[in-house]
Amino acid sequence: MTRSSEQAPIKQAGFVLPYVLVVIAILAMAGAIAATRLQNTTQTLASISAQNRTDRMIDNAERVATFALLAANPVLGGYDLNPDSPVQSEFGPMTLDGRRMDPRTAEAITPDMWQVNGGVRQVQTPDGPVIIVLQDVSGLPSLNTPLQAGLDQLLVQAGADPRQANQLVRRLADYVDADSIRRLNGAEATDYTLRRMAPPTNSPLRSYSELSQVMGWADVMPSLDMDMIKARTTIQSATDFREQFAPMRYIGPQGESLMDNNFDQMIGGVLRRDRTPTSNLRLSLYAQRTSGPDAGLWDKRVIEITKQTGHITHPHRRLWVLDSTVLETQTEFTAYGINPAQLSELKHVINPASLRP
Repeated sequence: MTRSSEQAPIKQAGFVLPYVLVVIAILAMAGAIAATRLQNTTQTLASISAQNRTDRMIDNAERVATFALLAANPVLGGYDLNPDSPVQSEFGPMTLDGRRMDPRTAEAITPDMWQVNGGVRQVQTPDGPVIIVLQDVSGLPSLNTPLQAGLDQLLVQAGADPRQANQLVRRLADYVDADSIRRLNGAEATDYTLRRMAPPTNSPLRSYSELSQVMGWADVMPSLDMDMIKARTTIQSATDFREQFAPMRYIGPQGESLMDNNFDQMIGGVLRRDRTPTSNLRLSLYAQRTSGPDAGLWDKRVIEITKQTGHITHPHRRLWVLDSTVLETQTEFTAYGINPAQLSELKHVINPASLRP
C-alpha cells in the first residue's frame, strides 16, 4: 500500500508535461496573433497619421493659393501674383487700391505670372512642400457639352470600348440638353420610364455623382477610371472651349513640356483677346507622404474655384472634384513637366520678395 501510494504522484506527473506543452503552444499562437494585430494596427495608425499630415499640407496650400488668386490681377495667359503690378485701365496704369501709377514706374515692375494652362507652383507649408497645378476651366472639355468635348475618346482611355463610349456620350447629351428629342443611341424620358428610372433632368450636371443617373452609366462606372475622367473634364457649363488653355496641347511627343517655350507663339492675331483667363479655375494639389507604409506616394486633391467679384462675404465658390493617391507618379507628373526631385526650383505661389513691406 505504501509503495503504490508513493507511485501515484509519478504517474500524475506524466500527464502534466503534455498539458504544459499545449498551454505553451496556445500562448505562443496567441502571442503571434497579438503581435501580428499590433503590427497591423501600428501600420494602420502610421498610414492614418501620414494621410492626416498630407491632408493638412494640402489644406494649408489650398488656402494660400486661393487667397493669392483672389488678390491677383488677370493678364493675358494667366494671373499676375505680384501685388505691385499695375492694373491696366482706360485711364492708364493704376494700383490695386485705385491710385494712378506713373507709366515709367509701371514698366519697371516685373510681373509674376502664373500661367493657367497647367502652370506649376509650390507652397511651402510647415509640414513640407505642396505642388500646385493651375488650370483655367475653359481649357477643359465640359461634360455638359459632351458631343463637342471629344468625350468618347476619353472614355475609351478610361476603359470603355469605342461602341459603348459612343452610346454613353449620346445618352449623356440627351440627359443634359433642354429638349426631348432622342438622338441615335441616346435616351429620353420614354426610355427612362421603360427602365423604371427617374427621367432626365434636361439640365446641366451639378456634380460628377449625377452621372450614375444617366442611363447606362451606372453599369459601366465601376469599370471606368473615374479619377481620370474627373481630372480631365469639368462640369462647369462653359459656352466656349478655349483651346489655348488646354494643357495637353503643350505636351511634346516625348512628354516634354512646351508651355514655357511656345505659349506666346501658338496663339496670335485676333485670338490674343481670348487669352484673358476666366473666373473659373482648377487647382490640382500634390503632397508626398514621408512616413508610414506608403512613404513616397503622393496624395492628390483637385478642386475648382469660381471668383465672385463684388462678393465681400463669399468672394469665391469652391467645388470639390476628387481626392486620390497617385500610383503612377511618372505618368502623372510628366504631363505637367514636373520633376519632383527639383522641388526647390519651382516658384512659390507667394513670393515674399515681391510683397509690400
